[in-house]
Amino acid sequence: MKQNFDKLMQNELEGAQHRRLLLHSCCAPCSSHCLSELAGKIQTTVFYYNPNLDCREEYEKRKHEQVRFLQETGLADFLDVDYCREDYAAAVKGLEGEREGGARCAVCFRLRLLRTAEEAKARGYDYFGTTLTVSPLKNAQLINEIGFEIAEKTGVKYLPSDFKKRGGYLRSVQLSEKYGLYRQDYCGCAFSKLAREGQKLSALWEKIGLSSPVKARAEEVWKEYGAEVSALPLEPWRKLSYEEGLNALKAALSEDGDGMKLFVAQSLQALGAKREYAARDIGEDVFFATMAFLSRFINETYERTGCVRWVWGWWFPRQLSLHEFRLGALEFELLEDGRVAVHIPAKCDLTDGAVDSSFAAARAFFAAQFPAYEGAQFVCSSWMLSPALQEILPRESRVRQFGARFSVTKWEQDSPAFREWIFPSAKDAAIEDLPESTSLQRAVKKHFLAGGKLGWADGILK
Repeated sequence: MKQNFDKLMQNELEGAQHRRLLLHSCCAPCSSHCLSELAGKIQTTVFYYNPNLDCREEYEKRKHEQVRFLQETGLADFLDVDYCREDYAAAVKGLEGEREGGARCAVCFRLRLLRTAEEAKARGYDYFGTTLTVSPLKNAQLINEIGFEIAEKTGVKYLPSDFKKRGGYLRSVQLSEKYGLYRQDYCGCAFSKLAREGQKLSALWEKIGLSSPVKARAEEVWKEYGAEVSALPLEPWRKLSYEEGLNALKAALSEDGDGMKLFVAQSLQALGAKREYAARDIGEDVFFATMAFLSRFINETYERTGCVRWVWGWWFPRQLSLHEFRLGALEFELLEDGRVAVHIPAKCDLTDGAVDSSFAAARAFFAAQFPAYEGAQFVCSSWMLSPALQEILPRESRVRQFGARFSVTKWEQDSPAFREWIFPSAKDAAIEDLPESTSLQRAVKKHFLAGGKLGWADGILK
């Protein structure tokens, strides 16, 4: 039978000012409201016992925040035991496949509450309790039932609670913001982390426009290899040099014929980049526009070949490490020599207004976010800069107009690299067999048949 655990707690706290409570806490944000609610009503010590946390780094990060909050507020004393993931692993053995909120979670609640009760008994506390009931995602009825069972078993009184009542959860959010507390978005165990990451990835792929067949394949790969990928040290690799970080990731993924394990791994790294965007106060519009590099290339590969393959993972570290951004029509990459490289995404708007707006946005963005690049020289390397196009394309051609913005510094007339962009379905075909589906293709093919060359060129924005 359901009970009003919040009312039971209030009744229990009447006249308990001199009693002692050992309160299990999962993290500082959850404890913030709970301790405020208990202040002056009972003498409280926070007990930090969380072997369910998926790694020591997370354990130490949450512990640090818990201690900092207590030091700044003086709301409670602090007691903890060392991180012991083996306790949790042994307790949930055989329940790894359970859904979130199911039998595995009940075992986890019991593990932590039992240890809290045992410590309370050994140290002479009058009560034990937990902050877990402040979460709207936790079953307060179940938690309290377990608490009462353990109280009967150990002989230590359990303080019932439903801390989320009377706006408790909202208050915990407000206090977290007030004290600048690290607020995680998963309960802490590897299983909840995996489930949350899967939700985030699906939302990311939806937002950046992954086509349905590609998204279905990506989710299939995540379901099969997600645990393996999630356990990798993706954040440190994301911040290494392009080649070093990519090689480390590929080596860790082992067999990956279609590149889709790399795709989901880099998508997960993109979520790490999103946190850095937020920390720098870079808008989500820039983030999603930049990360759409993923969908643009993998969708195009599927449309052209009928196969879901990720072959552009070698370039994506630029976006992941916050060295390349899409700002309007164009992409801009920070180069080590202090210049900014301009990249032209496929099917982007090359009208004068769109291009002018993109350059203006880039200048403002780099001045605000990367002051060392304020006023930097813009350079470009593309087939669009080939001097030949200024001769063979009409004046109204947007490709020609874009190329004319740059002073050419180098022209590799014999480079075949342009074929992949102008003739992607026939990049290895003989000249006479090249397609003529667009006016650009027709003009270039005519130029070739007349003995002309196109190649690849570098230039500096005039």
